[in-house]
Amino acid sequence: MKLFPQYLNAACETLTVAFIIWFQTSLSLNSVSFLYSCNVILYLCVLYYNNPPPSSLTTPALIGWMSPDLTADLATMAQAAQANAFDPNTSQIQVEHDKKRRQFVIRLNGSHDRAVLLYEYVGKKTVDLQHTEVPDAYRGRGIAKHLAKAAMDFVVEEDLKAHLTCWYIQKYVKENPQPQYFEHIYQ
Repeated sequence: MKLFPQYLNAACETLTVAFIIWFQTSLSLNSVSFLYSCNVILYLCVLYYNNPPPSSLTTPALIGWMSPDLTADLATMAQAAQANAFDPNTSQIQVEHDKKRRQFVIRLNGSHDRAVLLYEYVGKKTVDLQHTEVPDAYRGRGIAKHLAKAAMDFVVEEDLKAHLTCWYIQKYVKENPQPQYFEHIYQ
């Protein structure tokens, strides 16, 4: 795209604002969040080129100048970039055990997104590991494995017996054949 001199300043301001948005929403530089940042930059450059904003550019003025659709698109891109910035290999994963609600929880990026493993007591010393759920944006990153390990370790530590209703827990136990796990599973 060829920028005419009168739009060059606006394009530079666009790049600056776009990178500020990116730095505020991304926890680490990775290819996915960088691509989202590039999309934001290109989107704003084209928008500036076709419809320059007022000369006094401030963040509130920029937000007011942008269409509601663009603002929503930027918010969606920022959320996706933040979600995709989570890397279980470099992020500290902490599994919380909520005994009252009978669930294991991992909070993802300190946000409202959570991965959970649900269980129920079906006897005095017997639990049913029922369901594991990881939000779509975080799947395939090994998060459920941390939940499964915590649940199986709990079963062993509390000397319980477990029914493995959840298919993922069944898979985890097959892929991680620990003798102490098999001693505590109903076959």
